[in-house]
Amino acid sequence: MASPDYKKYSLAELYDAQQNIDKEAYPDNYQLLLAEIKLKENAPKRQKISLAQQIENRVKELETKRLTNGSEKLKQQKLIRLFGYILLLVFIGVFSLPAFFHSYLIEPEYYLAINFSAWGIALISLILVYRECEKNDVGTIKLKQRKIFKLTTEKGDKKFLKYRAAISAIILALFAHFVAFKTLPVIAHEYLLTHKISSSTVTIADKRSRYRRKYCNGKVYINEYKYGSDDFGHICGKLSRHFWNSLEVGSKLKIVGTQSKLGFLVVRTEKSKVKPKP
Repeated sequence: MASPDYKKYSLAELYDAQQNIDKEAYPDNYQLLLAEIKLKENAPKRQKISLAQQIENRVKELETKRLTNGSEKLKQQKLIRLFGYILLLVFIGVFSLPAFFHSYLIEPEYYLAINFSAWGIALISLILVYRECEKNDVGTIKLKQRKIFKLTTEKGDKKFLKYRAAISAIILALFAHFVAFKTLPVIAHEYLLTHKISSSTVTIADKRSRYRRKYCNGKVYINEYKYGSDDFGHICGKLSRHFWNSLEVGSKLKIVGTQSKLGFLVVRTEKSKVKPKP
């Protein structure tokens, strides 16, 4: 006579079988029955694994996959790629130093084209960075992040990686726009276009209510470089507090620097001898 398959029995059915089985006639079946009852009684206890234990198990599983899939080589490739990006940023930074030490006034006729180009570069950066970040292995998720976001499944890992990739892409895209809009025109002015030492008398369109505002000291807006109804080119870091306090809307200011077809790179400012019109 074949032994019953107690694995298919529910716990209630196993208890019923225990009451009715002839344990002397079927000792082997009786032992199998007891073993299955004990197994099913302990099943809920095994299912109640703590969140910390689930995270630890997940980390161990991923670590095993990392070792078996040769992720060390991929890690080296990522480090090399990161080093390349750092070198590129350093290269751009060195050539962009004039943009950080001087104010650059873009000619109004080129402002929209440069702005749109900068947003185009930002959009391309957004797509490329998102695709690159999305390729990251789940092994890049740190244990602290797993605890905070309660990541215990592969589905949760993938969702977290997508969100992280999107946030990283947006941040770097905004940075790319800043670099493209603020520094590329200066690079073109300094190294590509013909420019000459020049000076010009401009009119103050507006100024900040305080001399210091974050990183831009003595910020003033220039009427001759108007890009929209309330959008003006500005100069900052070139006026002393006393000089800035003496300026009013409509005041004349002499700017000295280099002029190219694209714009004016302001190196310093001086008091203008031209009196404002009443």
